[in-house]
Amino acid sequence: MVKLSHIVLSALFCLASPAFETRGAVDKIVSSPVSATATAGRVVVKFKPEQVARFLTGQQQKDPGVVLSALGLPSGGLLEESMYAKWARRERKKKGLTVPDVDWSRLMFFHLPPGVTQEECLKILKGHPLIEYVVTETCAKGGEVYPNDEHFGNHQWYLAGSTGHIGRISAPEAWEFTTGSSNIIVAILDTGLDTNSTSEFVGRVVPGYDFINGDDDPVDDNGHGMKVASVLCATGNNGSFGAGLDWNCRIMPLKILDMNNSSSSELPCIDAIDWAVTNGAKIINLSAGGWNGPLTNDMRIAITNAIAKGVIFVTITHNFPDYGSITFPGTMPEVITVGASDTNGQRCGFSLFGSTIDLVAPGTNMYVVTTNSGVIFGPSCYGTSFAAPQVAGVAALICSLRPDLNNQQVRDLLCAGAVNPLYPTNGWDQLHGWGVLNAFNSLLLAQTSIADVSVTNDGTISVSWICPPNSSNRPPFNVEYASTLTGNWTVASNVVYDATNAMWTDVDSTNASMRFYRVRMRQL
Repeated sequence: MVKLSHIVLSALFCLASPAFETRGAVDKIVSSPVSATATAGRVVVKFKPEQVARFLTGQQQKDPGVVLSALGLPSGGLLEESMYAKWARRERKKKGLTVPDVDWSRLMFFHLPPGVTQEECLKILKGHPLIEYVVTETCAKGGEVYPNDEHFGNHQWYLAGSTGHIGRISAPEAWEFTTGSSNIIVAILDTGLDTNSTSEFVGRVVPGYDFINGDDDPVDDNGHGMKVASVLCATGNNGSFGAGLDWNCRIMPLKILDMNNSSSSELPCIDAIDWAVTNGAKIINLSAGGWNGPLTNDMRIAITNAIAKGVIFVTITHNFPDYGSITFPGTMPEVITVGASDTNGQRCGFSLFGSTIDLVAPGTNMYVVTTNSGVIFGPSCYGTSFAAPQVAGVAALICSLRPDLNNQQVRDLLCAGAVNPLYPTNGWDQLHGWGVLNAFNSLLLAQTSIADVSVTNDGTISVSWICPPNSSNRPPFNVEYASTLTGNWTVASNVVYDATNAMWTDVDSTNASMRFYRVRMRQL
């Protein structure tokens, strides 16, 4: 009979309360969807949870409406909770459980008071001590966040295309969780970056280096690096061009390829990897490969050392007919190796494949920003070079939520969240790896916490948590139990998945006085 039970989450997850109850007086916090036409519009707000907690500690009244009153806006505004919180709320209410208070760490929609414009709201809230940031968004169903960039809707099908584009990666749903953090530095090892002719990277570029010409001005004299950077981290919601995956990360341009988009030696890349690690990069994107010279092993060591120090390393399988098989360093099992997929989520014919591929991402009919503020989109814009930065961008989003994660943990989240739209599979194949990148699934997994634990007198333990839609085809979790925290853990069976939830029930027949349980991401 179980006398005491503990639920121990793995290092990937922490116990948290993802929902809150409806409260408020004049200003209200709501859990049901609110029509954008019910008020004068809406914006997306990210509060500073620690600041809010300190503010509420000093208030006699703990009602969340006090926070809204402190924002300095007229009464009548509404805060709408996030999609994740709505899911958690429904599940807890369904089980008759108490709904926790506000989770101020999540993005919320703020429906403006009557008569207040978005511009007026932004002016008041930007710089407010309780607000991390506030942005204007056009919000669609399910808590999706759509930026206002000029070409987002028409040309960036891979982020959020129509229902005919089943190979899209669900970026707007992921942006509801986060649009990135300036605490994360992404090193782009490529032909450089043009920072003078476009507003897409203003205020976000940290010092880099030109390892081809030996100076501290890694200007892009080819255009490849600019294109890769625009896919990965072009600023979203700034009204121009398109949106990258991460809108807020800092960008470290490291030039390792010359004006012909090539390098005769591994040395520039080796130096750049060491530079990135020394100067605080969390993510490295290398949309290049094919080295096979005397310094290949030195480059392998540099990559291995970077990963050992907590860096996430993303690279490409490479393209046919330039090469016939996956190129180095994509052949390294340690790195995250990415191939290219089409609008149907199937491997592009030019995308190389093999035993070290981890997943694929869209790589055809792409939209990119070029040097001198140009753009290219359509059939002529393709390649695995544009698939990898999408994966690196989602990795940056994951790390903005969980900066403690290492390369293997981020790889597990990316691969567990991947989908195969036409041929659902439980496993890996050499064409697509674990499937097509899905930003929403991976970010949901990165934030998953135990939603409910119950223990009955007869020793029945039930645990439930929220899961992404692909979990029934590819279960991402293991439930494990042990009699001591230092003992051997046994993997349990009978985890039941549906479209949004997982449930596991156990009846302990060992008569143990204590038993420990944990829910962990499976290592793929």
